[in-house]
Amino acid sequence: MFKYLKDKTTLVSKHTAKGIDFLDSFGLFIKERAQIEEEYANKL
Repeated sequence: MFKYLKDKTTLVSKHTAKGIDFLDSFGLFIKERAQIEEEYANKL
């Protein structure tokens, strides 16, 4: 089993990197949305 996983380290690494990139962009989106909603609430 470990030999099988050892052969797939690059694949797992790429998959993990894509997940990290997604979470970074999602976090940025949430921060921007929160800022927009705060500005909107202040204008009410």
